[in-house]
Amino acid sequence: MQLLVSDFDGTLHTCDEVMELNVKKIQEFINNGNIFMLSSGRSYESLKAKMKLYNIPVSYMATEDGSHLFDKRGRLIHEVSMSKDILSDIDPIVDLGRHKELQYGTTRAYLHERTDKDISSVNFVIDEDKIDTDFLFEWEKLKLKHPTYDYLVYGYFIKDVGMVYYYCIKPKNIDKSIPVSKLAELKKLSKRNIYTIGDGDNDIPMIEKYNGFMIGNNDSLKKHAIGCYNEVYELIDDINKQKVKRRW
Repeated sequence: MQLLVSDFDGTLHTCDEVMELNVKKIQEFINNGNIFMLSSGRSYESLKAKMKLYNIPVSYMATEDGSHLFDKRGRLIHEVSMSKDILSDIDPIVDLGRHKELQYGTTRAYLHERTDKDISSVNFVIDEDKIDTDFLFEWEKLKLKHPTYDYLVYGYFIKDVGMVYYYCIKPKNIDKSIPVSKLAELKKLSKRNIYTIGDGDNDIPMIEKYNGFMIGNNDSLKKHAIGCYNEVYELIDDINKQKVKRRW
């Protein structure tokens, strides 16, 4: 039994034209007794909508960059939440109003206002020109007060908009490699039979820990991936033909 874990945006979905072939190869992979997991920064509801749109077959889903793991029926297998003490200390950053969008990660969806539900992450989506000294001061103050959390910053270029940055807060040591490890333990899989593929910095943990590959031209990923593909179906073909590179 082999496990393939793929990011969605920019990895499995590079363009609509390729999705039908990717989906066909994934189904063949599963039919051959293997496991396919989608791993995304998206929430469960958002990723589920994309799966329905493109008829993507999955065995498992990991959401919010490793905060949650679900089986194909949507049953929760694993999750990690933030403690309540840090949430009130995030409010000064919220009150600055520099963000264009605020995301509170819950088990199945991102909410845009505080909630009594368990929260797994908080994301500030902010345009580059709104990242000022006041915002950075409050951000650094929060990091000093709560060092047991991870503070991630990554950006995307959006046509006609420019650079948009995500300032993300989540429990320390939660990343995309965690649900892979949980599933490997559950299914008793060796690292030799686990393959991962992604296109962004948030994919690095699962790419460097397993037989990891990349799509695109991300310079950070090139330091960690053992190979590059144009599309996910190409990796599946190499796995099936036993021509795939392995780190382990």
